[in-house]
Amino acid sequence: MSIVRDRFFPYNKEETFNKMKPLYRYIIIALLSLVLLLSFSLIKESNKLESQSRALIIVISNNQILPQEIVSLYKNNKSLADILLSFILSAPRQELREMTIQEIAVNYGEEYLAERYKEKAIDYNEVVALTGEQATYDNFKNSLIEAGERNEVVDLLLNMHGDEETILFYHDSGKEVSGITEKEKIAEDLELENLNIGFVYQTICYGKKDIDIWIQAGAKVASGSQGVNYFVLFAPEVFLSNWAKGFTYKEAVEAGYSYELKRFRIIESIFSKDLFDSKSSEIFFIGDENYKIKE
Repeated sequence: MSIVRDRFFPYNKEETFNKMKPLYRYIIIALLSLVLLLSFSLIKESNKLESQSRALIIVISNNQILPQEIVSLYKNNKSLADILLSFILSAPRQELREMTIQEIAVNYGEEYLAERYKEKAIDYNEVVALTGEQATYDNFKNSLIEAGERNEVVDLLLNMHGDEETILFYHDSGKEVSGITEKEKIAEDLELENLNIGFVYQTICYGKKDIDIWIQAGAKVASGSQGVNYFVLFAPEVFLSNWAKGFTYKEAVEAGYSYELKRFRIIESIFSKDLFDSKSSEIFFIGDENYKIKE
């Protein structure tokens, strides 16, 4: 046997093993590194899937309703206002000249804002944007329930009009489509119970009057303004951007509020006129203010 072994392995085994020790170490290190990389990839994929289990429902409905002071200001300063709006909305100035401020809000505002919001919604596997005729209460409710049935955490961004008693979804009196939805009706809607809602961000005037409704429906946190809310153009987008970065809900909301307030002060200085009531737009919170998408 010794002769055969020497024939096939004519070297000193102990000496050979000692020489190959560094190679074994490299192989072991390489295998461990591979295992760690695979583990990291699995964890990363798991986190990705976790972030993808969220849906964002955006509802934007202007209904051609604007504060009278804004309408008057636009009419009296149309040329300057068109320049500003052309820059803000990336809209051809020639087209704006032929339109009223209400038409501009509908034709450019809703779709423009929806696309801007979508760009910031980077941690969602599903984003539903309801604008124009799609922004009805029934469509909103169905989207919310369907997302819940897919076991998704649903965040809500509502950019609409309202008052102390109602929220105004899509409304067209010519087509006998009433978007006036009483807040009490929403509170009593049995289909909106025990839902897996994350946040409810809303620009609705007097939103403070309905934030408890969303908490009762299952939201972790909700916010709304004290009275008439002027911060509807830039604030929601800035909020979504900071929310995606890992800010708490309250931090992200306040960042949007501060951003838009600064720009409104610039606009006021251009027109030499007080236009926006920051006290009326003051935001109130209910629920977990420290809620956030990333830990």
